Amino acid sequence: MKKFDRSDYVILLASIAAFIVAFISTAPTVALPEIAKEFGLTNLEQNWVMNLFLFTVAVLTVPFGKISGKIGIRNSFIIGMVLFLIGAILTAFSFDMASLLIFRAFQGVGAAFAYDVMTTIIVLDVDEHKRGSALGILISCVFIGLALAPVLGGILTYNLGWRGIFYFPIPFCLIVIWLLFSKVEKQWELYKDERLDKLGCILYGFGILLTIYGFTIINSIIGFVVTAIGLVLLLSFIIWELKVKNPVFKIRLFKNKVFLSANSASFISYIATFIVNYLLNYHFQYILNLNPQTAGLILIVNPLTMAIIAPISGRLSDKVNAQKLAASGMAIVTLGLIMLIFLDQATPLWVIVVAMMFEGIGFGIFTSPITNIVMSAVPPEDSPFASVAVTFMRVVGQSTSLAMLTIIFTVIMGDVIISTSNFKNLIVSSQTTFIISTILCVIATFACLVGIKVKPKN
Repeated sequence: MKKFDRSDYVILLASIAAFIVAFISTAPTVALPEIAKEFGLTNLEQNWVMNLFLFTVAVLTVPFGKISGKIGIRNSFIIGMVLFLIGAILTAFSFDMASLLIFRAFQGVGAAFAYDVMTTIIVLDVDEHKRGSALGILISCVFIGLALAPVLGGILTYNLGWRGIFYFPIPFCLIVIWLLFSKVEKQWELYKDERLDKLGCILYGFGILLTIYGFTIINSIIGFVVTAIGLVLLLSFIIWELKVKNPVFKIRLFKNKVFLSANSASFISYIATFIVNYLLNYHFQYILNLNPQTAGLILIVNPLTMAIIAPISGRLSDKVNAQKLAASGMAIVTLGLIMLIFLDQATPLWVIVVAMMFEGIGFGIFTSPITNIVMSAVPPEDSPFASVAVTFMRVVGQSTSLAMLTIIFTVIMGDVIISTSNFKNLIVSSQTTFIISTILCVIATFACLVGIKVKPKN
């Protein structure tokens, strides 16, 4: 039996962290009806329980990527997991809507650090010829976390109440922290002597915050103005980063067509797919009147399929054209979303399950190669920037996805407590969202193939 070396421990601890962060980022979805009942939340307020966590990660992921390179990848990982652990415990003690949102945001701070370094540490420590396989394992653990989130979240909510969801990560966080202290000594201080680009951090943070928040209320004049201000700040950030000596993020990396197309496809795919299980959870618990435990058991189909496929796809991405592999996966996702466009109370459950399997298979095929493409398109010294890009596209894409749903809810349903009187509007909202998501997936499929003749750098 092969003895574990440092690289094996790195893959192990990064995979555990990926699993638990993915779990806690999505498990509360299945508990939203119970949380809403306790705190009297409307449909839009329920969205913020999930969105504020993602907002926090989105705002911090770029500056934290540079900071992690200054203080050390290992130190950043430890800080991230400790903050994430504290945030989980605090969230379990929430006593009203305000405290719940504040503690979820605090947990997002820890998640931002962890997200940034879990991919970087693998790229820096694992041999290049095993990189795709290692990333496939990492991504598989993300999908396992997503797979277990609805079923375990449903079981915990049904039997122990929604707070049980936030106690679940405690032992996993402690294991990761112990492994980092005991098995990993190298710090990887890649930017130790570089000055932190504070202005870039400020322009990015406020730019992304205002843009995403403004987008959630863009149907109003205030929303339009806030979004416009956010976009101006982001444009200023890009201009500044192209001029500054030590940028917080190397915008120039996007001149690489492979890097640009892979990140674009990833971003669009997360906008299109993140809210699928979110809407299906609403459909199961509100329209079909299933309890959280039963809804969770059904929702496991999608992410479990992803978890099975991702490692296989990761190994394939080391051997075949990763861009074609990613495009084929996104095409399969599109087929699944087409089936959900007609979702209503009369849709047979087997049709929903088949659609979820299509999405799971397709996204499992898509994600590992697209991540490998991004990480392989830059030289090793720029791997933290590439890791930040992977995190940014995922988290900002997910935030934008929920923002899109918030707009659709606002226009079709209004800010209401979901009840039988507005189930019809809930169904229309779901169908509208799936139409938009299908179109986005078609765009993502073609985005995978841009720059396909350009050979990635290793």
